[in-house]
Amino acid sequence: MNKQRLLLVFLFMFLSSLACLGQSKQSLEPPSGSSGRNVPLYPNSHKITIKDSDLQFFLSNILIGGPELQYNSNSNLAWTEDIGTKVQKQFDKLLPDADWRLKEDWHTYNNYETSLWGYGDLQLLIAYFDNLNSEQINDLERKYGIFGLQSGCTMILTYVWDISNPLPSATPTITPIPSLTPTFSPYTEAVIFANQGWQSAGIFIEQGATVTIKVISGQWTGTLGKSPFNTGEGGKYICGKVMSHCIEPLPDFPSDGLIGQIGSPIFGIGNGTDIVAQQAGTLFMRMNDGDPGLFDNDGSLTVKITIEK
Repeated sequence: MNKQRLLLVFLFMFLSSLACLGQSKQSLEPPSGSSGRNVPLYPNSHKITIKDSDLQFFLSNILIGGPELQYNSNSNLAWTEDIGTKVQKQFDKLLPDADWRLKEDWHTYNNYETSLWGYGDLQLLIAYFDNLNSEQINDLERKYGIFGLQSGCTMILTYVWDISNPLPSATPTITPIPSLTPTFSPYTEAVIFANQGWQSAGIFIEQGATVTIKVISGQWTGTLGKSPFNTGEGGKYICGKVMSHCIEPLPDFPSDGLIGQIGSPIFGIGNGTDIVAQQAGTLFMRMNDGDPGLFDNDGSLTVKITIEK
């Protein structure tokens, strides 16, 4: 009888250990040669196998040749049946629990959502592509060799890099965190499109830096064929002066004008302005129009950005 009990206890302990292994959380290791926290990966997701050359091409398009590509890195690409809002909420819980800290909150950029996190010298980008349709999936297959996606799924990119470990051939000119002292070129130019949401200028701004933003060329309109083109100053309509519920990101600024965001504060730019950054973060810009109204917008502005530390 005692032998039978011991056997049952051993069997129970063995099955319990298997269950724990099955429930262990997947994670992404830091880049090779780096120390720090592993990155929790999204549970209930399926890893995407992709050639290294295709992955680098995909990353260069997502990160737009940014400084993130100049450092030793590691990445994971996966898909899930869960909707994007669930993915976002899950990461907002998983990452702080693993001691990762938010650097830039979620932004809509082109057709995906992205946020930036940090842990010491490690920087982490999470991007997800929500509710992919058959046309988008076909494009991902043809352009990047990303196969196995299902219609309606959410694709997730987890990308971590070490700012203390640049690649041998890299000569970064912008350091993407405020704890280091970046060196900037005299100015940067960015093209901002009227029919897109928040668009990154590709530069990181330190808190307290003076930023001069000026439109140097281009025109756009918020209603093609109905509203006149402008050069960033927007129209005469200011929603916040006549309504309490507005779709514009900055209701007290002219509709169809150029606006910006660094960290969480949103500010008006028009065809030019000087600001002092209240928070550190990447500079984003867009037309002051709600996302539902972007479909009939047209044109673009070329903007010159100068930073004084």
